[in-house]
Amino acid sequence: MKVKPITDRDSHILQSHGSRRHGFDFKPSKEEPLNVNDLSGRLFGGRMSSRFSGLASSFLRFSHLNDVYHQSDSRIREEEGEGSIFEATLETLGSHLEISDKDLDRIPEEGPLLVVANHPLGGLDGLALMSLILKRRPDCKLLANSILARFDAFRPFLIPVDVLGEENASTKNASALKGAINWMRNGGCLAAFPAGQVSNWRLGTRCVSDRAWNPAVAAIAKKTNASVVPVFFEGRNSAWFQGAGYLHPRLRTMLLGRELWNRRGSMIRARVGEPLAPSRVKNFSGVEELNDYLRLRVEALRGTANQPKRRIEKKTLEPLAKNPL
Repeated sequence: MKVKPITDRDSHILQSHGSRRHGFDFKPSKEEPLNVNDLSGRLFGGRMSSRFSGLASSFLRFSHLNDVYHQSDSRIREEEGEGSIFEATLETLGSHLEISDKDLDRIPEEGPLLVVANHPLGGLDGLALMSLILKRRPDCKLLANSILARFDAFRPFLIPVDVLGEENASTKNASALKGAINWMRNGGCLAAFPAGQVSNWRLGTRCVSDRAWNPAVAAIAKKTNASVVPVFFEGRNSAWFQGAGYLHPRLRTMLLGRELWNRRGSMIRARVGEPLAPSRVKNFSGVEELNDYLRLRVEALRGTANQPKRRIEKKTLEPLAKNPL
């Protein structure tokens, strides 16, 4: 049975009547993972007034997404390791990942592995990427924005990097990259969005696409004798999201939660390319050349012919709350 996406009404019911009535026991922490004042301070260097912060949190759908996270985390705990927190979050949102069996089987089950992908959605593609990789590689970690480390259940799967340029960012990021290299040298799997930011409207190409990829990700592959697998996600965020970035680039970051909430119940389509063997990675004379090639490999998957696909699902989760109407 397909999961019904949760609604604004469902989220309001949870907040108003408590979580025990809906089949799980959740006690909210004093500070929720998504906090509008914390994010505003990190992005723009200042806090909002209490009156405005409430309006902003509602508009950005932070409280709804905190509810989604807490239910997903509770379900994973109750099911004692059945599936992953990323799968559970997609299920709670009523969203599904669609991918062919052939594509999924292209992900090597052992050995150092780097998975690189485009970043068109910012929220759903991150959940989807980890959901599909963890099916084949339970040892996968995601090189991700440090903001995601506020979610306790996500943290064990992350290698956080500071993309906002906060204090000591370069030192922290150097440490993160060193950790990623050590992880892969020990045979681990690493997933990354080399663009570092969500795809946006590019005046030069007159389409929505990734910004220039950071060659540091390709450098990790060369230093660790890893295979590299390209992944392509279909989709784009709203015109509202694209336009906001021209007012201020960090407005897009603030709007990512709203974009994620508005896409609940959607289908996420992914394609996985053939692995690039370590011997081929070594053949590239420089990191920049490899970086450009990996991006081309990802973008080439855009035109891949349709193949029989299946949904990546575990077992059906109940929606956040049954609509009483």
